[in-house]
Amino acid sequence: MTYTLTENDFQLYSDMHKDAYGFRPRIRPEYETEACFMKDIDVLQDEIIRSIRREHDMEAAAFLVWKQRVKRDAKLDGVTIKEYIKQDMERVDAWDFDGYLYEMGIGCGKLARRVAKATGFQLTY
Repeated sequence: MTYTLTENDFQLYSDMHKDAYGFRPRIRPEYETEACFMKDIDVLQDEIIRSIRREHDMEAAAFLVWKQRVKRDAKLDGVTIKEYIKQDMERVDAWDFDGYLYEMGIGCGKLARRVAKATGFQLTY
């Protein structure tokens, strides 16, 4: 006898699979017991947590590179950091500060709010 996933169970599994691996499962999984299903959910949850940590690490690294570049280039150009960022936003054709930070690999989380506060730019989200 197998454990039959409810529609809600499968939706949960599918959403978590997408969050963990970037795509939805191609087949509907089958489990012997509910405990086996819950074990798979735990594995997906662990992968989601690892994925979030990797993303935060990449954003932090991008932030450091961006910060060094902005400070260096603003000084070389003889402009303020805020003025340099405005020019850089035009260069990358960003619609707004949120889009600019996204293009720089900084994302839209805590780092983005910190950058906005430090530079006086407004985030739209």
